[in-house]
Amino acid sequence: MLRINAMDLVSAFCMSEEGVSNWLDLDSGEVLLVAAYGDAEDYPDEPKVEDLENSTRHLFVPPVSSDEAFDWMVRFAENVADGRVSRELLDSLQKRRPFRSFKDVLLNFPPEREAWFEFQRVRLAEAAEGWLEAQGIAAELVWPEQPKAVELRLMK
Repeated sequence: MLRINAMDLVSAFCMSEEGVSNWLDLDSGEVLLVAAYGDAEDYPDEPKVEDLENSTRHLFVPPVSSDEAFDWMVRFAENVADGRVSRELLDSLQKRRPFRSFKDVLLNFPPEREAWFEFQRVRLAEAAEGWLEAQGIAAELVWPEQPKAVELRLMK
């Protein structure tokens, strides 16, 4: 069974930058981040999209659609217990730049912001698992250990 770093795959699902793509190595389970460079000769050791597209060993990892990500924000906002926060989040989604507005509102409410990150992480993990299943890939998503809290001692 293929072992895949869950954080790498989840990160691939939320990456939608132009000129950047993610590919799953079906032999190693590694998720490759590939940038389309202007001059590939400057980066001879980097994988190239053309090579990966023609490979049976690599599979393109599609980012989550903006429609699906928007639906997640609506679902989250509708289920926030504090009615005032819920309304502000839902209102932010009606603005011209809903993704930015949603994030801006969450900056004012740290507990809800943390809850959003967890909600989003779970949705992304579900999307990753669903994608793997749809591709017929038997895999185990391995979540890295959380780093232990480091105690800082300040000098007086």
